[in-house]
Amino acid sequence: MVRRRGQHPPGTATPQRRAGDGVEASAPRRQMVAIGLAGMVLPIVLVGTALDALEDVEAAHDDVGRITDAQAHFQDADMAHDALIADAYRLLRSDRPAAGNPGAEVDRDVEAYLGFLAEVDDVPELPDQVTALLSAIRPQQEQYATTATRLRALATTDPVAARAVLDDLDRQYEALTTVQASVTDAMASEADQRQRGADAARAHVRWRVVSAALAAVVAMLGLTLLLGRLGGALGRTLARERGVAESLQRSLLPDRLPHVPGVDLAARYQPGAVGTEVGGDWYDVVPLPSGEVGLVMGDVVGHDLEAAASMGQLRNALRACAAEGADPHTVLERLNRLCLQQDLGSMATVLYAVLDPVLGTVRMASAGHYPPLLVCEDGADRLRTAEFLEPEPHPPIGAVREVQYVTTVHRLPPGSLLLLYTDGLVESRDLPVADGMARLRELAAVPVGTPDETCDALLTGMLGGRPPQDDVALLAVAPCARLGSQLRLVLPAHAEQLAVLRRTLERWLTEAGASDPEVFEITVACSEATTNAIEHAYGPGRADVEVTCQATDGLVRLTVRDWGHWREARGRDRGRGLSLMRELMDDVVVTHGERGTHVELTRRLAGGDDGSAAAGDTAAGPSAHSPSAHSPSAHSLSADTPAAGPAGDRIRA
Repeated sequence: MVRRRGQHPPGTATPQRRAGDGVEASAPRRQMVAIGLAGMVLPIVLVGTALDALEDVEAAHDDVGRITDAQAHFQDADMAHDALIADAYRLLRSDRPAAGNPGAEVDRDVEAYLGFLAEVDDVPELPDQVTALLSAIRPQQEQYATTATRLRALATTDPVAARAVLDDLDRQYEALTTVQASVTDAMASEADQRQRGADAARAHVRWRVVSAALAAVVAMLGLTLLLGRLGGALGRTLARERGVAESLQRSLLPDRLPHVPGVDLAARYQPGAVGTEVGGDWYDVVPLPSGEVGLVMGDVVGHDLEAAASMGQLRNALRACAAEGADPHTVLERLNRLCLQQDLGSMATVLYAVLDPVLGTVRMASAGHYPPLLVCEDGADRLRTAEFLEPEPHPPIGAVREVQYVTTVHRLPPGSLLLLYTDGLVESRDLPVADGMARLRELAAVPVGTPDETCDALLTGMLGGRPPQDDVALLAVAPCARLGSQLRLVLPAHAEQLAVLRRTLERWLTEAGASDPEVFEITVACSEATTNAIEHAYGPGRADVEVTCQATDGLVRLTVRDWGHWREARGRDRGRGLSLMRELMDDVVVTHGERGTHVELTRRLAGGDDGSAAAGDTAAGPSAHSPSAHSPSAHSLSADTPAAGPAGDRIRA
């Protein structure tokens, strides 16, 4: 932006006295010259002061942007802080053995926690007030990480001392939770204060611009150039302010949805068009230990930076409450207590649902949120019907201290579509809410295509191509009618992922025509092969296991592949998995190589010779399998379903 002070508009000449003019004409001319000069100087002065005010606005927005960046990293650290205490308890759990490697998870949590704190430190030129807050809390945060590391070291060598350290870690967690919440609120307050200062400066700029425009009409056309420059600078500032607000909101939403076998997911978030305010609308998809998936839709009361900060805290708190896989009403009750005890901010309407992709059911509870919409095909006519799943009315989160929510169970037929949304989609200043909900129901009943295409069509139909008056969040969930004759899963190499594998494989085998005994035996054999890959192929670190399945003319072929280096079994009572697989399957071929290990499992289904497996017909009743010889070979299959996302469960014997 180029600032020009004291520059007169081009084409302006000093009035000259013509020959023959009398003394009587001199005074009016001098007055006109004085008015003209004043008309030129005044706009220039106004423009100069407005440009100075614009610099103040930009500086304030820079501060807001840096504060929001630090706040986002700080909330990531807060999430890692919650995960660390949970994994620390799992490390010393005595009632049942913990799945996976809790010690390694504690190490990763500590590393992630310190990494996010380092990212906060990397944000440059934070205001002094924010820097002071972060410096004051940092010793507590570092002590918390140090205690967790000491707990990890004592867990295997001195459990009694480790229990004492865990108590100390728990006390530090409680104290740190309260302090971190206060720091987050203080950062939001500081950002809001600077935002208000920027708004006041912007109002001052507008007043100056109007005055300069009026003076420019009197002055001459040359001032149009300066006003144009000022208008461009103001537009860029407003766009930048809008971008900062929207970036904050989007940074608190999921950057991507997890892959859930047998379920198509799509989500949209569209900020409101009123000014540069941000709202507290959010959605989330939470993989659960049982292999189910949690669906979240929420809306915090208010439209400012504080509402966005409260949304981030509630989202993290809900994830922590849902981590144990409790029923939706229990999760909401825990969230409500935590919101009031920790003073997480404003009230919020929340809908929490747990989807079982295998059983095709959804359990949900609502805290004052709009009801989800279920779209199904109606009978042989294949007409689509849409109905709202009305929950029992309950107050929002943070409104009442003692409240009991209720979980309701609904069936999601294959090919159905479940829509979760916030009020911005159905509310309008021009129409009643009932009309908006009726419009949504009418549009959702029209077949469109994939969940992504459905989300786009609903936003277009409900908003008419115009930006919404309020923020809009939309989540579409579509259970797949069938998994298909071919299936490919890429799972993280963790024992918790066996739950996802078993549930998905049981459904696929049932659709392929396997009887109940066959489903059980094939699933056990595949789980053994996958467990071997997890235990023997990889050391610490990120790794994957690929499971591909194919059913053709009653023949089921499963391939379990890893990309690691095979390690021999440790311990005396180990190494029986391969014998078990050979007992349960017709043929088992294990191939070791430099690029990993392939385990190919083959089984012919009883009653599947007529091709029902390829077609996906379900065989009825138990039956024994009949072995058949075949030539094994490495087999690579294409995927009909997305790779499995992060999920887990206790390993069944």
